[in-house]
Amino acid sequence: MINATEAALDEAGTRAAERLNTVDGADLQARVRAVQDQSLEQLGSFARSLQALMNGIQKR
Repeated sequence: MINATEAALDEAGTRAAERLNTVDGADLQARVRAVQDQSLEQLGSFARSLQALMNGIQKR
């Protein structure tokens, strides 16, 4: 049982390492850029909402 578990873990580790070696740098860069762009959009939306709230408070 222990040997089977160790073998399965070794196989899973080997498959994971193989996947890491096949990462396309350009694809990864594009995905990171997309996440960064989305984060900037969300931050801008938050900032606009906060500004609208502050403007509403100042008018009172």
